[in-house]
Amino acid sequence: MKTGVIFDLDGTLLDTLEDLHRCTNYVLRQYGCPPRSLTEIRRFVGNGARRQIQLALPGEEDDPPLDEVLAAYQTYYHAHCRTATCPYPGTLQALDAIREKYPVAVVSNKPHEAVAELCREFAPRVEEVTGLPVNLWDERRTTVEAHNILSEHNYHGKKRKNTVDAVAASLILEGYLAFRKR
Repeated sequence: MKTGVIFDLDGTLLDTLEDLHRCTNYVLRQYGCPPRSLTEIRRFVGNGARRQIQLALPGEEDDPPLDEVLAAYQTYYHAHCRTATCPYPGTLQALDAIREKYPVAVVSNKPHEAVAELCREFAPRVEEVTGLPVNLWDERRTTVEAHNILSEHNYHGKKRKNTVDAVAASLILEGYLAFRKR
């Protein structure tokens, strides 16, 4: 069995919370909704932009249409996702130490356009510090595939999110290792 290490890009390697907070509140203001605190946004992130915006909306009958607010958020975030985002202290050095023993991959559930921007900006820095070649890998469909696999096996319950993440990570690693064999 192959062993590797997969890191989530945002919130693990990159501190993206301030940009998520600022961009969410910008869009909420555009729709006449009250702003959310940094603590609230921290609770809302982790399950994709759609869920984040759904939770950020006030939850009232006269809320603006979710799809409209989400589209506005994604457009704004794409243009402003790198304002305050930066690697956490020690992240690049930790990647350097880990790569000595294991293949390393980085994934994200951010909208593709935003993660592509972040990866293009930070990939050269990761390569420079770690000496690792950085391969950008599109993993947008793995969460959906993981949900389908768990549903096929009747897996439900409170810990499903963590299991979905683990299954998605496995699918990403399998796909990447298969790609490297080619």
